[in-house]
Amino acid sequence: HSLSGLTYMCQHCRALHFLEEKLSHSSNRVPGFSGCCAGGKVELPLFPNPPELIWDLFTGDSRESTHFWQRIRSYNNVLSLTSLGTTETPCRQNDGGVYSFCIKGALYHNHGPLLPIDGERPKFAQIYV
Repeated sequence: HSLSGLTYMCQHCRALHFLEEKLSHSSNRVPGFSGCCAGGKVELPLFPNPPELIWDLFTGDSRESTHFWQRIRSYNNVLSLTSLGTTETPCRQNDGGVYSFCIKGALYHNHGPLLPIDGERPKFAQIYV
């Protein structure tokens, strides 16, 4: 199955959707969605703008921004509270969009110790304890 582009906007909260997510009783020309704000019944406040440095890393074209994007998965891992273990198998990757991977077999969640070993620097979730 192939999804359309993420180009359809909820008329209430402006969340982006795939056309295939539309409510069955709505039309393709004016699709309605309920998975985001329940048709306008749920109202979430907007996020505040991030600090300029963070915004520039995500949207800029500087050397620092390029470096950031090349290593973003490593940065996410540093801040993770758990890690996954599995056997990765080849799968068709979409061009652009969210990175995804296919797994084969069981998926394991590996948790490290809550506190660092004596004499070692804290890492991962230990930084926050």
